[in-house]
Amino acid sequence: MFNGIIKAITGTIAPVIPIMAGAGMGKVLLLVLTLTGLISDKSQTYILLNLIFDTGFFFLPGFVGFSAAKIFGANQYLGAFVGLATLHPAWTALVAAKAPINFLGANVSLVSYSAQIIPALLSVWLMSYVEKWVKKITPQSIAVFFEPMMVMLITLPLTFVVIGPAGNLVSEGVANASLWMYNNVGWLAIPVLAALYPWLVSMGVHKALSPISIMLVAQQGFDPIIRVVALCSNISQAAASLAVGLKTKNKKLRSLALSSSITAYLGGITEPALYGVNLKLKKPMYGAMIGAASAGVVAGLLKMKAFIYVTPGLLSLPMWLSKTENYIPQAIATLLISSIVTFVGTWIIGFDDQPDSVENLSNQNVSSGSTVSLNTPVPLMVPVSGKVHPLADVNDPTFSSGIMGKGIAIDPNSDQIVSPVNGKIVAPG
Repeated sequence: MFNGIIKAITGTIAPVIPIMAGAGMGKVLLLVLTLTGLISDKSQTYILLNLIFDTGFFFLPGFVGFSAAKIFGANQYLGAFVGLATLHPAWTALVAAKAPINFLGANVSLVSYSAQIIPALLSVWLMSYVEKWVKKITPQSIAVFFEPMMVMLITLPLTFVVIGPAGNLVSEGVANASLWMYNNVGWLAIPVLAALYPWLVSMGVHKALSPISIMLVAQQGFDPIIRVVALCSNISQAAASLAVGLKTKNKKLRSLALSSSITAYLGGITEPALYGVNLKLKKPMYGAMIGAASAGVVAGLLKMKAFIYVTPGLLSLPMWLSKTENYIPQAIATLLISSIVTFVGTWIIGFDDQPDSVENLSNQNVSSGSTVSLNTPVPLMVPVSGKVHPLADVNDPTFSSGIMGKGIAIDPNSDQIVSPVNGKIVAPG
């Protein structure tokens, strides 16, 4: 059940993140333009640009509904319909007027669903079961209009009366718990999360934290936890990879480590450094954990706030700036501490370096007594049954862009994963 929940959350949020990041950086750009006096916040240009970038957050339930429907095997356009129905101008007017409303005698909670994730996710989950049931009882001759009508007629009243208010309570509970943590034990919670964050990334579980960050930014105007943790972790991965690149005698590893470090520092994209260098060598991960935790202690004491949902890095430093508050100096201090402590820790701990010849041979398929050819490709068996897709179709830009190398994607239709090669799994001594 836990794996299913994590899969649903990460699968739903991953396609929506580019919209959040793009709209968020657009808001940052607009803020910088107004603070520098290049645009007045009273001008029509500002109003139009603000409208454009606010769209990414205001209509978030619609994006989530469309994405969640795919995960739950439902009609994606009906999923978007369910999410967007909660943003109808008539409903927002009722919420603003605070006028009591009931449906068939049941009281309806006046909840603003703009920029909310959990109510849309739960509603579309319910809709997926309603849709399957309706399809079973509907004659094919009237399915084209009867099925969507019944899905709407059943799902949306339940959304407004039960699912939406329940999801809103969960959202408020998560937000309140995060703020309590920030105000009371942030100095402890942030370094612990920062040290664990790269391991969450390695398992893909970190995306399950994205809804918390998005909710906090949308509802409170800032995120004092998740983005701060991500900054500490991202920079520590960059610094560990930098230390490996400067210390290794392996030319290929040096090139990979240094380029991965730059990518992580600038854009906060840590997958090349994590998978290609630090996790592969293992020991640099310890240096990264020490550096991230050290920076987390400082960040927690400084009570930093991120005002935009975007991946933390050097290029996104304006995310720590708002009209009334400026945490860019604190972000730079956190960045420097994470870099220095991680670099020194990784350098002292060291790692098992490999000479170029061993690196070249490690990629070959050899048997005892055979002749090694450095140009012979190694065949791999398919690890899972499913449908093959081009790597460019993968939602994660780290893989789809080819940064991690060439490959393919497989959409599995089986729960069984097998080893692509014959071999023996052993723990390194």
